[in-house]
Amino acid sequence: MIDAVMKHINNYFVVDSHDVELNVVNGSADLPFLQEGQYYLIAGSVFNDGVHKYGEGGLTEETPVSVTVYSLAPPKAFLDVVDEITAYSAKEQNADTTGYTSESFGGYSYTKGTGSNGAPIGWKEVFSSKLNDWRKL
Repeated sequence: MIDAVMKHINNYFVVDSHDVELNVVNGSADLPFLQEGQYYLIAGSVFNDGVHKYGEGGLTEETPVSVTVYSLAPPKAFLDVVDEITAYSAKEQNADTTGYTSESFGGYSYTKGTGSNGAPIGWKEVFSSKLNDWRKL
C-alpha cells in the first residue's frame, strides 16, 4: 500500500540514489548503504520495481541487473496515515463483497459514503486532506 500512496502523492521522500547491480538471492539483496528497516525504491528491475523495506525480504529472485535504488525517509506521521489507509482499504474490501451502499437489519444499520457519481468513496478521497501536506505537484 505504501507504494500506491507515495505514487498518488507524487512523493517518495527520496534521500539519495545509487546505481547498482541488483542481485536477489533467497528473497533479499545486499544493499549496504541502507539501514535495517529503511524504505527504499527500486527502479529499472524486471521483477522488483517499487517500494520495499530493507531487511524484510520478499523480493523476487533476479540475476544481476543494473537498477537505481533510492533511499527513502518517509516521516512517521506519513507512515501512520499509510497504516490507517491500509486498515480502511481492508475494511472496504470486505464491505464491497455485498455490493450495497446501505443495509439495515435487526437494529443494525450501515451506509457507505458515496461520491457524486454514486460510487463508494475510496481511500484517495477519504484521506486526501491528511495526505495534502506531503503531496508534490
